[in-house]
Amino acid sequence: MCECESPNQLRALVELITKLDPKRLFLVQEYLGDRPGTDLRVLCLGGRALNVAMKRSSGGKDFRSGISTGGTGARFDMTREIAEISEKIVQQMLDIAGVDLLWKGDDMVICEVNSAPGFRGFETY
Repeated sequence: MCECESPNQLRALVELITKLDPKRLFLVQEYLGDRPGTDLRVLCLGGRALNVAMKRSSGGKDFRSGISTGGTGARFDMTREIAEISEKIVQQMLDIAGVDLLWKGDDMVICEVNSAPGFRGFETY
């Protein structure tokens, strides 16, 4: 994994990867959120958000906050806005899902939707 802070850095990195291995596939993803290593997992079932959310944190060890990658979870009070964001996306896609949200200032943005979400960490709530 590599982070680029400008379009010029990204261009240089793509050129380097292409020169080193022209057939190598790589993924470029926009950085979202403003709290690295922290997200909010919302469980949805049948298109509805369950009345529980978990704030996950890597503790500053990684940008990934999942429990299975060593992150920790804490109860987070569900709001109507969080439920609506989550329900809107899963109703278009899945019957069961884990919706991961990131903070962008005071707003929430969708990071990813997991069709086979892990439940580890929720059992304590």
